[in-house]
Amino acid sequence: MKDQVLSIEQMKVLGSLDIDISTKEEYLNWCRWNIGTNKNGEILSLGVSGYGICRAFTFQDVINLLPRCIDDYSLIFDIDACNISYLHYGISIDVLCQECGETILDTAYKMLVWVLKNK
Repeated sequence: MKDQVLSIEQMKVLGSLDIDISTKEEYLNWCRWNIGTNKNGEILSLGVSGYGICRAFTFQDVINLLPRCIDDYSLIFDIDACNISYLHYGISIDVLCQECGETILDTAYKMLVWVLKNK
């Protein structure tokens, strides 16, 4: 499941860019649990139980935050290549931004960070 959500570190970066990452009952959240004597661990929890750290965004959460268009540039996904771009199609193809990653979730995260830093 951890491969299907952003890490705590990635969520904290989004929080520093003014995205609401507070825990909420109806969402998947990162929580801190005491897993033994003087040991704490982070787990994913649906709803808030234990000590909520932050939300855990899925791929769908990330793409919901991405604008479909920036000026005349359209958001394009190449899932097989883990590539996301903002492209403008005219006489030639113009690229506003292109991101690649190991997974499509990682790529979407990188694009969201770029959008937030360049808005």
